[in-house]
Amino acid sequence: MKTRTKIILALPLALATYFGIDCYLYERRVVAKEKKTYDDQVGFYKRFLKPGMTRVAVEQELKLRSIPVLQRLQRPAALDLVLLERFGSPKSYCSFEDVSLRLDFEPADNATTYEGNHFNGKPDDRLRAMSVYRQLMDCL
Repeated sequence: MKTRTKIILALPLALATYFGIDCYLYERRVVAKEKKTYDDQVGFYKRFLKPGMTRVAVEQELKLRSIPVLQRLQRPAALDLVLLERFGSPKSYCSFEDVSLRLDFEPADNATTYEGNHFNGKPDDRLRAMSVYRQLMDCL
């Protein structure tokens, strides 16, 4: 092959490599920024929400600060979610993504499930842990 042909064939490969690396570095910067932001927000909630608090006490603390809580029914008990941020979805098949503070509760009666198909949280459930929870929303 001639040198000119090699250069012409190498140019798209070089551009694809450049844009691939640039995209990867951009995503890393975004993830680092999000992690710092969410760690700061979780730290804010950890100042007044302590493991071992009852569900009623947690909900009162959040209500006192005018922070809305969404209860998501899931086995073995209900989770409480506090929306931290909502933004456009990185996936083309979903409308947006929610990033929430997930409040995990330990069932007060130490049962693994509640009777029937009702997984509503009970007032005496104890806060076990808090974590960041990401969920794609309004997907096809």
